[in-house]
Amino acid sequence: MNPDVFSLGYLAADATYIYFSGRLRTDGPGGGNMVARVPLTGGFNPTFEILHTAPAGYLIGAGGYYAGGAFGVARSGFAVDAQNLYVIETDGASSDPNALGNVVQIPLSGGSPIPLATNEPGLLSVVVDATDVYWSALDGGALSDNTAPLKRTPIGGGVTTTVTPQSSGAFAVGPTAIVWSIPGEIEIVPKP
Repeated sequence: MNPDVFSLGYLAADATYIYFSGRLRTDGPGGGNMVARVPLTGGFNPTFEILHTAPAGYLIGAGGYYAGGAFGVARSGFAVDAQNLYVIETDGASSDPNALGNVVQIPLSGGSPIPLATNEPGLLSVVVDATDVYWSALDGGALSDNTAPLKRTPIGGGVTTTVTPQSSGAFAVGPTAIVWSIPGEIEIVPKP
């Protein structure tokens, strides 16, 4: 990896690029505050392109993962499709797993980020399919409560709906169903 990048966080890939969150050595103390990409054919120590920098005081990914270390609540700090990167930004100054955060859509071709959800407590994961962006959040509860609501909104923004009021925060979205787990159970529901 490029020697200017310190503290790698989340990874995702598509057919052309590897996307990663991290912190540049010039950023000073803190956590992963940018998302960048490198071509899959980049070779050793490739040049990277920064796609998004979190606002001052925010980190890329779930707050508990970076700020609390031992919390380990982060599931997936970002997702990617053919046109956009979808990023969780959380309050970097808080060690509270319910710290407020945002879900942001970043056009891969350039342009301004689009906030999809703001001031969500305890963001955990983000996933995208062909039409919607999904995320889970503690929403004031504890991770051990397994009560993290799973929500969705259309790509580009719109009305947010709750898919389920209860999940462990980890989930997957398939072509016809949404799957999540709670201890001892796997829940499967048809996509709306």
